[in-house]
Amino acid sequence: MSLEDDPTLPVIERKDLGNFISLGITGFVYLMNEHQVAKLAKKFEDCAYSDNASLNDIQIEREVYKRLGSHPRICKFISSINRGIVLERLGVQLRRRLYDLRGQGERPSYAQSLLWSCQVTEGVAHVHRKGVVQGDLGCHNILLDKDDNLKLTDFAGSAYDGNRPIVGPERRSRTEPFHYATVETEIFALGSVIYEIWTTNAPYRDETDEVVEERFKNKQYADVNHLPVGNIIRGCWHGTYATADDVLADLESLPKAEPHKQSADILDTLGRSQRALILLASTMAASYFLMRWLRSQ
Repeated sequence: MSLEDDPTLPVIERKDLGNFISLGITGFVYLMNEHQVAKLAKKFEDCAYSDNASLNDIQIEREVYKRLGSHPRICKFISSINRGIVLERLGVQLRRRLYDLRGQGERPSYAQSLLWSCQVTEGVAHVHRKGVVQGDLGCHNILLDKDDNLKLTDFAGSAYDGNRPIVGPERRSRTEPFHYATVETEIFALGSVIYEIWTTNAPYRDETDEVVEERFKNKQYADVNHLPVGNIIRGCWHGTYATADDVLADLESLPKAEPHKQSADILDTLGRSQRALILLASTMAASYFLMRWLRSQ
């Protein structure tokens, strides 16, 4: 027998919604207006178990968003509707943006990569402080807003109050063939997210899942020595960090601009200063000799 959602919640029919945007395990996302989207639980007329599971997922996500409250790194929860939720409308997945950059032979700049790394870590830290484990942390569940800032989304499979998440992380974001996420394993996944931000690739992107599984089992992780955040990623993968706040502290301690770029800027500034001094000295010398000449006439 199919369960019913809270009957006091407003009902929004499909015909009252805009274009279909995306499909997930839990439900469908539709455009409501320029600024909002509706996420509705899938309806299974002939299978009460699946129908109830979809409703349960939406109810979990609803509760998680309420617990997380308003935060700049979390997709904004607007309201509850019958068998669904209303959220702010955001832009493309972070993974899509990174994929497009890779296709153009580009990567995010140092400053952009560091900013995004800090933003996603800030979001994860907030989620964990609220007693929530996202469950499936990855660049596919991180969206960009109109200003290219990152926000975490999709908490339908998340856990709170010590419950077990319904979903698990991607193959390249987990240490074992399959496990339910915890704070510790989610920090491992955070390392993979940061790696993907800086390289535009998931770790071992061209390897099969079986190869990646064996390498991770033996703690053979992707090379990060060439990355400015290499030690931080390595720390996430090797369990050095106890909390995402610790990861954030190390990220925020890095220079905001690329070190060699800073040096070049300093040299350029010195060069401009030297040129100005030479010009000033030349002008003063010319004035001096002009005055001497005029007095001699």
